[in-house]
Amino acid sequence: IRYIVMISVFFAIVFILCMVFILQNDRRHFKKRVRALRHDVEVDELTGASTRKYGARLLEEAFLDYKDGNDSTVLMLLDVDKFKSVNDTYGHEAGDEVLKKVVRTMKKSIRSSDYLIRWGGDEFVGVIPGSMKQVAFKLQKMAERISQMKIDDRFYMTISTGVADIRMARNAGDIDDIVLCADHALYCAKEGGRNRVCQYQE
Repeated sequence: IRYIVMISVFFAIVFILCMVFILQNDRRHFKKRVRALRHDVEVDELTGASTRKYGARLLEEAFLDYKDGNDSTVLMLLDVDKFKSVNDTYGHEAGDEVLKKVVRTMKKSIRSSDYLIRWGGDEFVGVIPGSMKQVAFKLQKMAERISQMKIDDRFYMTISTGVADIRMARNAGDIDDIVLCADHALYCAKEGGRNRVCQYQE
């Protein structure tokens, strides 16, 4: 009887250890799957920027953070000049390469904690701490670097950027009003000859 009890206890311990291992393994697999799903939802597959759906939430958080604060932060709206003609002339693979190079260059110009969102197609939104003057200067230098990059040894590209101070959010209805201000500045950059940064003025 003693041996039977010992064997029973032994197998019970083995069984419990196996169950613990299985449950821990399932938990690791579940967490890994959740991280993969979150990555798919939050990160644009092509460029590595945030997706628009996730980015809209980030912008709303930025709006709430800065509406009552005094931090100097700029919202940026950027797109690639004549991007459609790039796709039409050189193909979508060349267009994809343009977007990836733009994002890589942008990430070198901002901190990893700053927001960078693919808003749609070749249009990107960013939230960058700093004064309008500081950020505009930094983005203009970035635009100059991008204009010097040759794509597939075939053509060059340029970008246009509009910036607006997110502190205006204190008097705005929501973050969309600030995006609209940056959009007006982007329009001015396009009208002014492209390959430039324009600041929104109230």
